[in-house]
Amino acid sequence: MKIKIKALRPSLREKKRYVVFKAVGKDINLNIVSNLIINKFKELYGTYGLGKAGIMFLENRFNYKEKKGVLRVNNLFVDYVKSVFLFIDNHQQNDLIVSSVYTSGSLKKALQYIN
Repeated sequence: MKIKIKALRPSLREKKRYVVFKAVGKDINLNIVSNLIINKFKELYGTYGLGKAGIMFLENRFNYKEKKGVLRVNNLFVDYVKSVFLFIDNHQQNDLIVSSVYTSGSLKKALQYIN
């Protein structure tokens, strides 16, 4: 006899937010920006905080022309991710600025701000 596992109620699920960010600088791609954000987040909030935040970059949604991208994060850690953007200032002697453009609960709305 198979036991069927019940799904979690919506009130108990972890909610997510989509943060649209823009990177300003020379020779920038998603790998560079994502590594800088992850490393700086780990430096500021530790490995435990990084795991709880659940940061996930949507690789196929990065706009290389305008250097905008989307990352998914737990709704409780949106402010933490935005604070990490403030501490990113350079990469290999090149100035780099990462800023938040828009925060949304749905991916469809977030994608409107990339193009």
